[in-house]
Amino acid sequence: MGRQLDMGVALFSAFRAAGLTPQMVGLTRITAANDEAGIDFLVESVRSLLPVVVKLGIATEEIVGIDSLRQRLLEEAASDDHCVFYPRLVGAWATVP
Repeated sequence: MGRQLDMGVALFSAFRAAGLTPQMVGLTRITAANDEAGIDFLVESVRSLLPVVVKLGIATEEIVGIDSLRQRLLEEAASDDHCVFYPRLVGAWATVP
């Protein structure tokens, strides 16, 4: 199968390749953009990806402004009706024959 960065997408075929018929479920939390937990999740996600973002030349640390990102997102969220989609969570299981 190789390296799979989003295994949730590949679970069905992985189970089928093992000769199993999976049962699956997916879930995504959606929250108001001004929900501070959602903002914190976004900021920490960006923070964890920042070294790769810089390394790949997508943006500089100065452009991202990680130290002020939380406040800027909170201000933006207060200005309109936006929502935050958390990453999709996928689960799969099967009964072994």
